[in-house]
Amino acid sequence: KQWYQRRVRGSENISSYIDEHFVLWPFDLTQKRLQSEALDECQNVFGLEARREMERRVPDMLPMLIIITKVKGSPQVFRIFNGEINPDMLMAQLVDAVENYNQTRSIERAAELEQEQRSILREQQEQEYRDSLQRDRERDELKKREEKEQQLRSQTEEAKLSSFADLVPDEPATGADITFKLPSGERINRKFPPSTQLKILSYFIGSKGFPPSGHKLVQNFPKRQFEEDELELTLEDLGLTRREILYVEEKD
Repeated sequence: KQWYQRRVRGSENISSYIDEHFVLWPFDLTQKRLQSEALDECQNVFGLEARREMERRVPDMLPMLIIITKVKGSPQVFRIFNGEINPDMLMAQLVDAVENYNQTRSIERAAELEQEQRSILREQQEQEYRDSLQRDRERDELKKREEKEQQLRSQTEEAKLSSFADLVPDEPATGADITFKLPSGERINRKFPPSTQLKILSYFIGSKGFPPSGHKLVQNFPKRQFEEDELELTLEDLGLTRREILYVEEKD
């Protein structure tokens, strides 16, 4: 205690430096019982290495000052001073301990930052990979859905075309020779009996992909657009009994 008061607290510089950078943990090691308690407490707080260092020196090398610093998260014995150490030497060792700790902590912090950056980068890469997989799944699902919708539409259109075709009677050997000019410019020629109703011609072009709901028949010479109320009339009623050209146009 006298050594502590004289060497440590007796110097204002040393005392202030210790108060600023260290945590003091004094032990009374003058008795066996106190030594045992101190060793147990030292091991609990600072680990087995600190206990062994004390055991090697107690009680023959008292008074004693042990400087313990943390390295990689674990306390380690940095310096041990025995007996009447020179105040200047003690101050120098205290400064050296702090500088060593700061340097070690700086290296550890740099390693921690690098590890954090690697972890962040790895997480970003993993997230990008997961996002890429998710986009691929969504793209595949969209493609499958579009293909299914297209298949359903195709089946619906085929069913419509088949339904229209079922309503059109077989082509006769002779009859009104009708040429249909489609919006694409393609021409389709077919014969119909003069008794055929105009709506059958609408069903015929419907079987070719131009349903009556969206298309109409137009005659250019003379200019004539066939109306809904004429669909029940026959070709003979309408004067379409010879070679005729009818234009298939979209309804307005």
